This record gives sequence, structure tokens and C-alpha cells, in this order.
Amino acid sequence: INRSNLYRKLGKYQEAIADANQVIKIKPNNSLAYYNLGLAHRALGDNKAAIEALQKTAKLCLDQSNQGCYKDAQFLIAELQKPESEPEPKTVVQPEPSPE
Repeated sequence: INRSNLYRKLGKYQEAIADANQVIKIKPNNSLAYYNLGLAHRALGDNKAAIEALQKTAKLCLDQSNQGCYKDAQFLIAELQKPESEPEPKTVVQPEPSPE
């Protein structure tokens, strides 16, 4: 778990995902492994996979009565589910007609 977190912090997201998945195979109820998995997917822009991992995190945290973990996961899920902000329309400045 710590190695997955370290890989993620170093920007080695694929390695972080691989490590988190290894932990999940051994300990399928490890909420921290799912959390790291979600954050790595988020960093890669795979919001769907990130949300899935964070939903699993939230469920496990709730089952384990870990309210802080649950709130963190729920916050990230909400952030990931927000529609991407649309760019503000550019104001086109029309040139003044030149006096003739």
C-alpha cells in the first residue's frame, strides 16, 4: 500500500495502479488500496475508473465505521462527477468604423 502511494506521489501512476491491484487481490477489503487506486486513475484522467474505486473505498470505510475516510472518498467522488466547466465565451470586440 505504501509503495502504491509512493508511486502515485512520484507521478508513476501505472505502477501505483498495479501495486494497488496486487494489494486488492490479497486483501479485498483494504480501503486504502482502493483509495490509492482511485487517486491514480484520477491523475491519469480516467474518471470512470477513479469513481468506481472511490465508491468501493467509501463502502469499505462505511462498513469499517471510518467516517473520515468515507467523507474523503465521497468528496472526491462528488468532484469527479461535476461536469467539466465550460470555457467562458470570449467577448469579440468589434473595431470601430474608421471615419472617412
